[in-house]
Amino acid sequence: MAPSLGRDRRRGPVVHARRRARQACPVQRHASHHIDAPPAAVWPWIVQIGHGRAGFYSYDLLDNLGRPSADRIVPEFQDIRLGDWVAMAEPVNDVTAFRIRAFEPDRWMVWHKPDSTWAWRLEPSGDGGTRLVTRLKAIYDFDHPGAALASILLLEFADFPMMRHLLREVKERAERSWSPPAASAARPSPHVSHWASQDAGLAYDATYREALELWPIHFESRFVQTPFGQTHVVVSGATDGAPVVLVHAASLTATQWYLQAAELGVDHRLYAVDIMGDIGRSTQTRPIHTRAEAADWLAGVLDGLGLDRATFIGSSFGGFQSANIAVHHPDRVSGLALLAPAATLKPFRPLANVAIRMGSLVPLPATVKPGLRGMMSGELPDARIVRQMETGVAGFRYDRHGIYPSEIPDAELAAISCPTLVLVGDREMIYDAEEAAARARRLLPAADVRIIRGVGHLLGMQRPDLVNPILRAFLDAAR
Repeated sequence: MAPSLGRDRRRGPVVHARRRARQACPVQRHASHHIDAPPAAVWPWIVQIGHGRAGFYSYDLLDNLGRPSADRIVPEFQDIRLGDWVAMAEPVNDVTAFRIRAFEPDRWMVWHKPDSTWAWRLEPSGDGGTRLVTRLKAIYDFDHPGAALASILLLEFADFPMMRHLLREVKERAERSWSPPAASAARPSPHVSHWASQDAGLAYDATYREALELWPIHFESRFVQTPFGQTHVVVSGATDGAPVVLVHAASLTATQWYLQAAELGVDHRLYAVDIMGDIGRSTQTRPIHTRAEAADWLAGVLDGLGLDRATFIGSSFGGFQSANIAVHHPDRVSGLALLAPAATLKPFRPLANVAIRMGSLVPLPATVKPGLRGMMSGELPDARIVRQMETGVAGFRYDRHGIYPSEIPDAELAAISCPTLVLVGDREMIYDAEEAAARARRLLPAADVRIIRGVGHLLGMQRPDLVNPILRAFLDAAR
């Protein structure tokens, strides 16, 4: 679809008592383009625009000194703050560069300099895509004829083709890097998890956006390519902080960590992933059937984020995944916090094993609330989390041969040498908490192993007031 462009020009008043000292002519340009990818997949390409950054995706010889514009999402250009420069050329100053004046991630952003503003708006479309709208407002200042002439030449003659090219290139890049939630549903393979239909995937994505409203601090959504497909990551926290990867419990996604984000993000950079092969925004393209493959997937996420190593915090299935990468790729794990890790320390009780297996094979959203109450000692999380999980359970189809939590052998657990924290609730239902803690203490003698009283399986969701200070102290000590 070709972009739509328009123009609205009008002369401003000339006011001076003695002479015509200043004449200004406001000019506006706007353009829009439809992109077959959601706003979260388009946003990263917009925030990295600029000279000395990712370029302008336009005619690089003209607007980027011949340097090719980036054809990938560049992690170091994703962290933006109010007042940051967005340079059009060098040297960087109020004439050659905008400053970020305001923004809301995945929705809109405004750049400003004394003679112009440039706004971007990402509007979700009904088909799961994005209408990308951009609007530039500038003033021709005829008190400075040279600058006015340059502005006229740029805006009157070069703006149309360059803006059109920019939008087309953003569209091409975003669509190429984005795999829709239901992409595998058209030809569902028995060896990869997928959405039952495109409508199911899109309905889920709407509940995911709603759940992300709970995230208490500035965040951005990233999509990282791995050998097993595209992984969705919610990135937040201190930009210069030590990296911490948060790995969620089965079916809960990265949004599970909204109760930890504010406290842990004060001094650390948080990367909350959607587990490949589980409900979420990640899109699987290759089977994960072994523990080695599961560890390789997480190592691939680190590669995609540009991280050599990180501390991993995992809840339930995420705890199993975190311990597993510590076994298979110990050089990538600088610390390990396991919150009631599924099966890792102790096999599932028979009834729990049947319930978990059935939950992955038979889509029964009516079981979500009873299951959550069972894991949270009768409590429920925020209604948005519940709706997200119910919609996911209804529409997602698991690979029946996908990785399943299992007890990690003694020798492998004992080989974990990084700082380790293990938290288990005394109301744990999937295994005996005392026996799991005893095994952890025996095989990981240097680990900090605690049983939290009055708490069930989802410790961080049920009692963040108890769990967060422990996690924060562990992270601080590991720095």
